[in-house]
Amino acid sequence: MEGFYHQLATPCVIKDQLSEMVKNNRGWELRYELKSIVPRDLSLFQSDPVIDKLLKEFNPRPVIMTMEPNSFYNWHDDPNRTCSINMLITGDDSVCMFGTSRPGGYFKINELSYLPGRFYILNTKEQHAVYNRSTPRAILSLGFKLPYTYNDIVNFCIQNEL
Repeated sequence: MEGFYHQLATPCVIKDQLSEMVKNNRGWELRYELKSIVPRDLSLFQSDPVIDKLLKEFNPRPVIMTMEPNSFYNWHDDPNRTCSINMLITGDDSVCMFGTSRPGGYFKINELSYLPGRFYILNTKEQHAVYNRSTPRAILSLGFKLPYTYNDIVNFCIQNEL
């Protein structure tokens, strides 16, 4: 099951409410160098069947992260997360890339162009970067830590038909 990302079959049912949260939020904080919202009240998230199931089984912390237009989040792997489940809330002119960066060198990438409202499991132990083009971008991210791996989360989602 190794890979860079896996799209879930079930779409997010709270995308519009999350979009309103992003639009109306006044309490931004910096997370991973990005303006972010770390919701304290999880009741909205519990109303989405996919997120609710993941919260009950793994207790990931939902974070909404934003990127300004014409910005790049540099190549990295996540030191504190083995994988994440991300869902694009706003901004459909961006790309997430997976590959192994080499200073001054040519290398191939695997590209993920998010479909809005769809969940993707990302293998955040692989090198990845994000290029956001013309519009503000906001994503919901649920992070998973050891002992859970990318393969564990993919298998759980497939077995539970998420």
